[in-house]
Amino acid sequence: MRFIHQLMERKYAVKRAAIAYVADVDARRMDLLHERDQLPFGRNGSYTLEEAFQLCLHRDLTENQGLGHEAAVYLITNAIRRDKLDKHPLNTIPEHGQDVWAAAGDVIDPNADPAENRCKLAVAGALADLPQLIAAQLARQHPGCQFYRMTMVNASRAARQVRQRALDLGLPEAIDFSLVWNF
Repeated sequence: MRFIHQLMERKYAVKRAAIAYVADVDARRMDLLHERDQLPFGRNGSYTLEEAFQLCLHRDLTENQGLGHEAAVYLITNAIRRDKLDKHPLNTIPEHGQDVWAAAGDVIDPNADPAENRCKLAVAGALADLPQLIAAQLARQHPGCQFYRMTMVNASRAARQVRQRALDLGLPEAIDFSLVWNF
């Protein structure tokens, strides 16, 4: 019971070397991101699996897809949210079935001034559902606008990696992440 209580209060935290391993980020790269204030989360010296997950997604987007830091953080913080998903990807790692994808893209208003005609949107869901999710969000938030560019990342793949590496290290938070929503 004490273990569950500690999980609920998120007293388990990991240090830099552990989060770097769990997120599959070189420790020197993590230090550089920290120095440049480019971690996808605030910093206080201890880290959680949620932050390892965000760092893993950040790496996938910036190093593997060439997305800039600000665009990667936008996608992470606006697509992987409680109001867009029933469960956090760290809790919904499907053994079989559909992965959760996070996508963000640029929207353009063809009738607006070219200097002010761009905005962004972010969605998360099954890959097959992304077109409908994008269309619904466009209709709700940006009527009359066109979606013209998208970047997406497999959040379930990142979640599987983070959970497995955390289990490899014996981190207690990797056993049950179901109590944590940190955004």
